[in-house]
Amino acid sequence: RRPLARYPVLITESAELRSETERYDTAMAMFSELGLWSTCVMNTAVLSVTACGLTTALVIDIGATSSYIVPVYEGHVVWGACQRWAVTGDDLDEYALSTVRGVGQDAQPKQAARAMKEEHMRVALHFKSEVAYLQHEYSAPTVDVRLSVNRQTDLKGQVVLREEVVKIPELYFKPALCGKRAKPLHEAIFDVIQACDPNIRHQLCRCMYLAGKGTLFPGLKERLTMELASLVPDSFDIRIQDVEGHTDNMSAYLGALKVARSPRFANMCMTRKEFEDQNETTIASAHMLRRMFV
Repeated sequence: RRPLARYPVLITESAELRSETERYDTAMAMFSELGLWSTCVMNTAVLSVTACGLTTALVIDIGATSSYIVPVYEGHVVWGACQRWAVTGDDLDEYALSTVRGVGQDAQPKQAARAMKEEHMRVALHFKSEVAYLQHEYSAPTVDVRLSVNRQTDLKGQVVLREEVVKIPELYFKPALCGKRAKPLHEAIFDVIQACDPNIRHQLCRCMYLAGKGTLFPGLKERLTMELASLVPDSFDIRIQDVEGHTDNMSAYLGALKVARSPRFANMCMTRKEFEDQNETTIASAHMLRRMFV
């Protein structure tokens, strides 16, 4: 096992914008408490873009507890346009528990709702017409919660899904269904693009990437493409793809591997000596920490 004190270390952080004081405290903890010799902190969105072999893209990352829309330009987050979105994977789980009859009876209801969501649900291209079709003409699937989630439970019944197949993921486009006061996902994405420099908006629209397990729903790319096409100028080419390692939620890890193995990685890091020397004259300086936080 290699001692951390002798090697540069890459650490990841979320897209949450932190103050200069918080960044300074993080740097102090890494060097003083962890005893690191050299380190660099990189945003997970930047790493996801790196995993795709790009430096500029828009990352839509929906996780279990947090969701972010992050524009990345030339390998750096455009902090002035980055946005945290209110709807998360956990919100869909809670909505499924309150909407689908029978799931709450399982011994582990949240796990049952999550498994049902991941295995059976999809995003509708035209929501109203698909709901009408599922309610009246579709042979509804049954989901054996006992077998698919928890083999030890005594639940004997089955869960029947009809319009819930598309109704749960529709929260991304109608957050008010679960009481969220948030813009629909496509409108939030459009706001982020509009907040960026006009010269890079075309490029961001051509390079949108989905990350996080909350973006694995079949049909999501097609629905987002359709909704965004109604918002952006006709001259914009909208292309939405999955990041590398999307299915296994490994995109940031794959990007970190590329960065750590590159010849320039050591120069990206700040050493403990550099931090201590500059700290003598500049406390919590953004210029001092800019090199360390990418």
